[in-house]
Amino acid sequence: MVIVSPNVFGDGSRLDVVDRYAFRDSEREVICRDLYRKLSLNGAPERLYVESQLMKLALVLLLRHSTASQAARILPSGGLTRNQARRVLEYIESNLGCELSLSELAGIAELSLHHFAHTFKRTIGVAPHRYVLERRVERVKAMLRTTRASLVDISLAAGFDSQSHFTSTFRRMVGVTPTEFQGSSRKRRQ
Repeated sequence: MVIVSPNVFGDGSRLDVVDRYAFRDSEREVICRDLYRKLSLNGAPERLYVESQLMKLALVLLLRHSTASQAARILPSGGLTRNQARRVLEYIESNLGCELSLSELAGIAELSLHHFAHTFKRTIGVAPHRYVLERRVERVKAMLRTTRASLVDISLAAGFDSQSHFTSTFRRMVGVTPTEFQGSSRKRRQ
């Protein structure tokens, strides 16, 4: 159950859930199915991913299934300031090997979770979770080119919680497995 304080949006309005019978929301279903699949199949998915999905779910519930005022429905129009973006991106880069959370990134930008997630995507072009994954994969690619460390060590150093998560993410984003990438990088150097 998602509980939203009446003052989360600053307008002091009361927020109630709209009672709907036999109503389906395909976006809500997709988010819930994806969360269920990630939680049940992969063990413990990244905290940043789970928080991002829960934020999307909360927004869907707010916009489609509540009596929120019109003011609460308005998304922020701008992006992160240059200073906010610099602080957040530097923090991500410095902490790629650690578990990151949406709430800590929002705190660095001094924004609410909802506003941070929206303005980050507007400014950077991708959601925070996707950006972190892309940066981790880039770090891994550099490590695969320059080090002889094991894939387990590389995956943990880059912030992946397991080698299987690392391998599946790498393959999905790069198009080859880490071992194949490492082999082709070595061939190019010879």
